[in-house]
Amino acid sequence: MTPEFGKGVAVWGARAAVLDDELAYLFARNGAVWSLQDTVASIDPGQTGNDECEFGEDIALTSGLMAASVIGHIRLDQQLGQAVYIYAESGGAWSQIAELVPSVYSYAHPDNFGNGLAAS
Repeated sequence: MTPEFGKGVAVWGARAAVLDDELAYLFARNGAVWSLQDTVASIDPGQTGNDECEFGEDIALTSGLMAASVIGHIRLDQQLGQAVYIYAESGGAWSQIAELVPSVYSYAHPDNFGNGLAAS
């Protein structure tokens, strides 16, 4: 855990997700006890070699799905931007299933994509 642990937190029933720069920590509650279930990295497998990619502060959690904002995602124009990574849970393990990026990058508001996530 880094000093940034807790920069983003989401709770859904007996599940919780907590972000730091590099990892999302997924916890499950059994009775009154919370236990670490899994961790996922902020780096997308398609972003190999990109050491600028880290989790932002926004996260949403629902039954079996998590969305997390990402800063430093390499866009198609090879510039750094923001994205939202979607993770799914299967058998207690979490894995990335999608990434959301803006279809048109706004140079007027480059840091707003993925700010303010919600799930239901």
